[in-house]
Order: sequence, then structure tokens, then C-alpha cells
Amino acid sequence: MTENEKQIWKSTIEQILVENESWDKKNKSERYHVIFKKVKMPPKVVLARAFNVIEAEYPELEVKSVSGGVPTNQFIEEIGFKITEDFIYNTTDRSKLIKHLEKRVKKLDLFQGFIKFGHTILTDLNIEVYKVRLAIESQGILSVIVGMRAAYSYIEKDDYAHIGFLVSKKFKDQNKSKYNFVYDYPYKGEPEQNFIKIKVKNWSEVDEELIQEHKTQFQLQYNAIKNSKRTQWNVEANTTNNALKYLMFKNENIEKFMSQSNKEKNIIDLSKNRIYKLSMGTFLKTTAYRKANLLEKFEGHKWAVMGRYTGNNQGENWMNEAVIGDYAYITCGRNKLSHLIRFTSNSKELPKEINDIIGNSEFTYREYEIILKPFIDNTRSLVNDKRDWLPSGYSTFKEIKNIEEANKLLFQPFYQAILLRNNNIENLINVKKEFIDWLLQNPRSNYFNNDVELLNRYLDEYNTYFDMDIFEVSKSNYFNIIKAINEVAYKNEDNDFIKYSKRESTHRPRAILGKDNYYKFLNQKFGETNNNDNGVNRLKEPLNQILYGPPGTGKTFFLQNEYFSKFTISEENLTTEQVHDKIAEDLSWWQTFAIALRDIGESNTKEILAHPIVKAKERLSSAKSIHPILWSRLQAHTVNSCPNVNVKDRSEPQIFFKTKESKWSLEEEAVVNLYPEVDELLNEVKDPSIEFNDSIKNFEFVTFHQSFTYEDFVEGIKPLLETGSTDISYEIKDGVFKQLAYKAEQDPDNDYAIFIDEINRGNVASIFGELITLLEGDKRIGEVNEIKVRLPYSKKMFGVPSNLYVIGTMNTADRSVEALDSALRRRFSFKEVMPNYKVISTVLGDKNEWNDTQISVILEKINKRIKRLIDRDHQIGHSYFLKLSKIENINITESLKAVFSENIIPLLQEYFFNDFNKIGLVLGDGFLKTDDEMENERKENLFAVFSKGDSSNYEDEVFEIIDPKTMEDEEFINAINKLIN
Repeated sequence: MTENEKQIWKSTIEQILVENESWDKKNKSERYHVIFKKVKMPPKVVLARAFNVIEAEYPELEVKSVSGGVPTNQFIEEIGFKITEDFIYNTTDRSKLIKHLEKRVKKLDLFQGFIKFGHTILTDLNIEVYKVRLAIESQGILSVIVGMRAAYSYIEKDDYAHIGFLVSKKFKDQNKSKYNFVYDYPYKGEPEQNFIKIKVKNWSEVDEELIQEHKTQFQLQYNAIKNSKRTQWNVEANTTNNALKYLMFKNENIEKFMSQSNKEKNIIDLSKNRIYKLSMGTFLKTTAYRKANLLEKFEGHKWAVMGRYTGNNQGENWMNEAVIGDYAYITCGRNKLSHLIRFTSNSKELPKEINDIIGNSEFTYREYEIILKPFIDNTRSLVNDKRDWLPSGYSTFKEIKNIEEANKLLFQPFYQAILLRNNNIENLINVKKEFIDWLLQNPRSNYFNNDVELLNRYLDEYNTYFDMDIFEVSKSNYFNIIKAINEVAYKNEDNDFIKYSKRESTHRPRAILGKDNYYKFLNQKFGETNNNDNGVNRLKEPLNQILYGPPGTGKTFFLQNEYFSKFTISEENLTTEQVHDKIAEDLSWWQTFAIALRDIGESNTKEILAHPIVKAKERLSSAKSIHPILWSRLQAHTVNSCPNVNVKDRSEPQIFFKTKESKWSLEEEAVVNLYPEVDELLNEVKDPSIEFNDSIKNFEFVTFHQSFTYEDFVEGIKPLLETGSTDISYEIKDGVFKQLAYKAEQDPDNDYAIFIDEINRGNVASIFGELITLLEGDKRIGEVNEIKVRLPYSKKMFGVPSNLYVIGTMNTADRSVEALDSALRRRFSFKEVMPNYKVISTVLGDKNEWNDTQISVILEKINKRIKRLIDRDHQIGHSYFLKLSKIENINITESLKAVFSENIIPLLQEYFFNDFNKIGLVLGDGFLKTDDEMENERKENLFAVFSKGDSSNYEDEVFEIIDPKTMEDEEFINAINKLIN
């Protein structure tokens, strides 16, 4: 990297840090941050934004990707920025350390001395947290690692502690007899040092001379590596333990640290207390309260707040029934689930300044302590369950009495907690030993050669990666154990367990804990096998289904009348977000940004991205980040007179302006002339009730045909002609299925469907491509065996969400089910739709009785003959006759003639390839006659003399079909009578 390139990177990163735009929670860093002028930002956020800006503003720069984690940190350090590490550790590190201390450390006082001296070294020498690694080595050694050298260590053996120190070679040689080293390893390279170990029973046995030598050598090693990439050597190894780092840097009390672990089992005893739902949503929904940040203030004080006069005795129960020690979970609506708390005070009066904001003194508060923070911070998946004790129920303060159901629906999935009364605490049993026996009796891969000791040890290791003990199980919580494993082992590909599992014989840990082993064991022991392919599946319909049958049986009609409404949200049920999504569907990106700027005026990119219409457009987008889209579209549509944008090729309309301070606005004159409709669209966004009278259709309807391709269905390269430009470019455009899949993934609370008419007429294997595998229920996003694939054009990872139904129709007269692609057949359920003569009777009513004949019987006679002559797949459907229901009785005969002329006879001609003998066997004499012209030609000996030939096969009588429309009514009635008799 040249100095000029480094300076561009540095100025870009500085600008990003100064702007300090908020970032998605999923990008929150566990430990590392870039520090600049009191601003802290995760390195991966900094680098991603810098890449976007440089690609947009400096296209001449060759930008190479940098992988995440350590390489990102090192790249940013190389540019000249400081990386810091916070004292944060995850549950996995804590569990590993505590289990190690419980099993391997018996001399807690001695180990506390080891921690205290380590803390002294780190603080006295000003060692940066980021520059050292602490680890639990495979042999059970607790080590401080500086660069690539172990510099300080602890392990207990045979009633002694073996403690490792850094010393010089000279010191080691001079003091060999004095200290009786039990270990000596000479390091190569500079500084010249030895790592020695001594064995002691008390910390007082470590003398001052050794301590001072160790501090000197520790400083030398740290100075040698602190500005090199060796500071991050092996930092992502499985042995790294940040809980141990926290202990030493904070000089934490060991016994206190270990005692807190018992609280993390998340088992709450309700034998002496009640638990309530407490809704504080009014402080989030009421504009005045929201502007005053009341909710944040209450959370800061740890106050639970509620009105004393709330109806249905809720206020009375709040004031007088609930007591100190009772529990509650706090909800603020479906989008915000707060803490599980325990009251520590009775009801108290709010301060006057709070009452002044509220406008009355009806609210009181209770102090509380936080018991658990939610594992999932919203309850959108429960939005349709209105029971009063659930977040979306119509209540404010409600006691929860059905604990078992509450555990299943709320506390286990959202808090990873189990609430128990005295009489069911003992129901939790440890099933690890029983699971090991099950593995031995049901061998799939002979894990660890069926070594019981190894299985036991590794299952303990796997257990440390979960926030709950996955082997402590009861009948009421076993399915939530499965969900907890599923969340860690399958949904998040970037967590510690996945990294560990991948290293261990290519996901052996996940295989042991997954559906073929531990899931199956739990289901067999505690309940029935879970056959639900889909966690959402609220419609109780197969996820993938094909309606098949002969032509005219009403398959498409069935879709329109039975299924469309199930995937449609009526206007009165639309949320503001859904209305915004509906508006954003028809907007281009530049139009979206223009509406946002029209509303908020001159703004930076952070403010534009936060606007509701931009958020709506983002929800509909498959882009990982819309930040580069924002930059490119704003610059592409900037007025030519703007001196602060370097992009040469501009697109019409040019309506944006950028200031020197990197703030964006609309050029008023340009907007009036080029985009006047922006004001009307803004009004719809700000007040969705204006002229908005519609519903949202969460489905797409397509018809497969021979020209329909993968590019139409999933994604493909399509030509693009920008407005006002004469140059044709090309873009990767999402197909109808991919677009709908992204919508469904962003809206898990609602069901979506793609309806495919005539699915068998397309080249199914080619159209679906790799999606064939992804359609399976357990391969969907969020399911047990979730699979995502990299798409060929966009190179993006793609999966099919669990709330997206694929429903097709197929005409068996064109192609039988057996002829379909076998991979497709395996993944779809099939629902046969055959001719239904009762439907004709029901729909036609009195009109079914026609000239002493039932119309339904006419069709039934025809189909019986077709089944005998061909097969049942070529029958004729009832829907052709249903149109008669709309005809006046006086015109029924003419309409029935039309049905035969336009539908029945053409199908028979197609089925029998104009074999008039078979057609006659179906319809009877009344619908066929001899072709007079052909008969005369036969009698006149039409053929030439050919002595070696034989014309007898071609001299049979030749028939033609009589068009029913040309028949007199009496003639037609007689023909029908012949047909049925």
C-alpha cells in the first residue's frame, strides 16, 4: 500500500468515526473497538463502511477484501488507528473456566495469589489488554501468552502448584540449584529467555528475587512484540479464554466469581412468590412520553411503573396484591421485550417532575432487581396470541398461573429460563449418562470408538457452549432444549460453537447433538417425534404442494378462491410499516432517498438511512448493506453544478446537492421541474390513511411455460437503461421467487406463498436449480438442517424462509405426476383434484335438471367412457359446466351447446388424435355424421392404380363431428339422449 493510498484510507476512516452513525445490533463487537476522539466503533463496521466509501468515491483504487476478526484489526492498526479490547467474556468462556477451576484447582488461596501477582505485572507494566492472550491449554495449564511465548502459567499436580515464569538464561543458570526447576524450556530468538516452572504449596514460597526477574523479562518480551502482528498470534484458538483475562486484569475474587455461576442456570423457584406480566408499552407508544425518554429513565432507575387506577382490578392488584419478592416480565409491545425482574419495594409515588410530564399523579412505581435479560428482545412471533398474560394480550398487569405453558411459550424460548414451583423442581433430570448409553445402543458412527469416558468428557465440553445446561431436562422443557441447540448449532454460522464444531472432525459435535442423535433421544424419551416441518406453518398446510388433476377440475379456481385470501392482509389490519412497504415496492432507490430528504431537509447519510420509507425499501432489498446504494444513487443524481461530488457520469433526474460537510439536500427548482410527485408520495408516507385503500398480497402468481427460466424465477442478468441515459448496462436482477423469499424472511409474522400454475409445463429442474434442496421443510431458514447456497450470478448466500409456501397446479392430461422430475416429486405433497359431479349439482341448483336429464350425469357418462378408452387422468373437469349457473333458464340449451362445441369436443379430438371411432364411442351417433364428400370419393375409387399396393385400409367410412352450435335444439337434445342412453 502506497503512502497516498494509506492517507486515503486514514481520512476515510476518520470521517466515518467522526460521523459515528449507529450500526445494526448484529454487528456489535464482543470485545474490540477502534478508538478515535472518544468515539468507539467495532472494527468490522469501520472497515465495511470505509470499503463502501472508497469504492464509490475512489474507483481508481484497487480494493482488496480483508477477512474479519484479527486481519481486520491488523489492517486498521496498520493505517494508524488504535484498537482497544473491552473486559467482556461470553458464557462459553465463563462456563469453561468455572468447570476447570472446580475440577483442576483445589488451592484457591494459592491460585488467588497467582491472579493477584499477574494483575500487578499487567498494571505496573501498562500492558494493553489487546496485546496479550490468556488461555486454558489442552493439558489444563492456565497461561498468559505474550506474542508467541507462554510468559506466566499455573497448573496443579500432586498437591503442588506448578507456576511458570519468564527468566533470562543467565538467571536460570545461576539459580538452578536454588529453585529446583521442575520445567525448563529455552526460547529461541530475541530476547534470549527461558520459561521455567517451580512447584509450591503456598504463594509465600515464591521469593522476591524471582518475582523481580520475571517482571523484567515480561517487560522485555512485551516490548519486543507490542507493535507487531504477533500480539494476535493464535488469539482465535479454542484455548483462548477471556473470562480468565477478565479475572487477571480486574484482580477478581475467585470464590465470588465461582459462586455467581450457580445463578446462571436460569431456574427460578416460584414456590413462595407470584409472577406477573407488566406492560409498560404506553411509555413507548405515547409521543410525549417517548420524547421525554421516560422509558429509558425508568429503566435507568430500575423502576417498574403502572397506573394505580387501571381497570379490571389490575391497578388494585398492582398496589395491594403484588409483594416484595414477586416476579414480573416487562413488555412494551411486540417489538420490545424487556427484563425478567423481581420487585424489591412496595408501590411508591413518582417524583413531581415525572408526574408533570405524564400530566397526572395516577402512576406509581416499584423498584426492582434484574433477574434475566431477554435472549430474544421482541415477541413478534407471538403477535397473534392474544391471551391476557402474553405480550400481545389486552392487559397491563396479569398474574401468570399456567407455569408449564408459560415456560413453553415465553420463558424458555425468550429468556432461556425455567420457572418452577416446589412440586415440580425435581422433574429436571440429568440425562447425559442415559444419552451415552443410547449412543452405544444406537451406533451411527461409533463416536470416539464408543469410549464412554471420552464421550462423557466431550459432552461436558459441548455443554459449555450453551447458556443453559442442555442435559438438565424435563418433559416440559425438552423441546426448548432442542430449540436452544438449534439456535446455537444451526442458525448462527459465526458463533464459538460452530467454529469449534467445524474443527472437531468436521462438525462431529453438531452431529452428536443434532437431529439424528440427541434430538431423537429427547423425542423418544419425553415426547413424540416432532413432525412439524415448519416452525411457522400456521395454516396447517404442506409447505410445498401441487394440486393435480384433469383439465377443467377447478385447480386454478381453487387457488384463487381458497388460498389467495389466506395470504392477503386486509387494509384495516395493515400496520404503518406494511403500508410503507407497499409504497416502497414501486419506488426506485433515488425516489426513496428524495422522499426522505423532502421530509427531513438537509441531512447526513445516517439521518437519511433512519427515515421510515428508506427502512421500508431496505426491508424489501436483498442487499447486505444499503450504505453503498445510498452513496452511489445520491451521487449519480446530484446536480452537475455541485462541486463536492467527483462522479463524472450522472443520471437523470439530477436533484440532489452535497455540502462540504457531507450533508445532502434537494435542489428545489430541480424537484419542482423533474420530480413534483415527491410531495404527494411524502403525504402518503406520513399519513397512510390518505387515499390508501388497499390490501397487501403476500403472494405471487406465475404460470410456467417452455420459455420460463431460472433467470425469471431466481435471478439473472438483465439489461438496464437508466432514465435520461442512452447507455445500456446490465444488472443482476432478482427473479419473482427470490424477491418473495426476501419479503417473507423480513416478515416472519406473516405467511407468504408463490402460486405456480401449470408447473409441469416448465422445465422444473432447470427453473428451480439449487432451490430444489432448499424447499424441504427442515432445510428452510431457521430449521434444524438449515441450508443456504451461494447463487451463481450474485454470489450471495440464499435460503428459503419457513413461512414461504410453494403451491402449484398441474394438468394430468398434459403430463402425469410420475413423469415429473423425481427430485421435485419427493419434495412436494400432491393433492388430487378430480371431476366432482356434486359441485355441478350444487352450483347449478335447479338448472342441473335440463330436459329430464341431469347435466352432472352427462359429464359422468363421458368420463366413464374416457377412463375405459384412455385413463382417469384424461377425464374432463366439472368447471366447464359451472358457467351455466349465470345463464337464464331460457338460454341453458344454447349455453350447453357452446360448452360441447368449445370445450368438450376439442378435448376429445386432442385426446384421441381425431380417431372418430373412439370419439363416437364417447359421444354417440348424435354428434357424428358421415363425411359425404369423402364417402363419394371412396365410392369413386379415389386412389391411383397400384397393383402391388392395398387401399382397403383406407376405404372405411369417414366421419366428421357435428358442431353442436349448428344443431337445432331438438337435434341437440336427441344427441344428448343418445349419449347418456
